Amino acid sequence: MERKFQIHIVGSKMINRLKQQLDAIAASAYKDRFVVFTTITEFASAPTWQPGIKSVSVFKDPTTGRTRVTQESSMGPMTMEVDQVIPPKRLVMRMVGEDQFGGTWVYTLDPQGNETLVTITEHGEVYNPVFRFISNYVMGHTRTIDAYLVNLAKKFGRDVVPVDAAPVAP
Repeated sequence: MERKFQIHIVGSKMINRLKQQLDAIAASAYKDRFVVFTTITEFASAPTWQPGIKSVSVFKDPTTGRTRVTQESSMGPMTMEVDQVIPPKRLVMRMVGEDQFGGTWVYTLDPQGNETLVTITEHGEVYNPVFRFISNYVMGHTRTIDAYLVNLAKKFGRDVVPVDAAPVAP
C-alpha cells in the first residue's frame, strides 16, 4: 500500500499592518521524524535538496558560541543562528545581520504513525515599508516556507502542494 506525502497548512496567517507577521505551514512527511530531523539539521547538505541554495557555511559565533548557518542564494547571503535544538522534535533558527527583515523559524516534528508532521512557524518582521509591500502583495509571506517544504518532500520522492497551517509558539 503506497502512502502519500502531503503538506497541510492548517490554521492561520496573521499580518500586522505595521511590520510583524506570523505564518505557519505544516507538512506530513513519509519518513520517521529522526530521518526528517536529520535532513533538516544537516545544514551543509541543504544545496543537495534545496535548488535555490548555492552554498552553505556552518560555523560557531565567537561571541555567543551558537551555531550559525549562512546560506548563499541568488538573493545573496542570509545568516541564521540556532537558538534551540531538541532532537528529534524541535529546532528554532533566528535571523541575524539583516536590516530589511528578521525573525525566527520554529520547526516542530510530531510523529503521525509512520509519518512525521513538520510544522514551520515564522515569527517575522519586515522593517522596510517598501519591502513589506512587496513581500505581502507580490512575493507572498509564505513563499520561502512553501518552497522549503516542497523541496523537503521532493528529497523523499514526493510532490506536494502547500496549504495553510496552525502556528507554533516560539
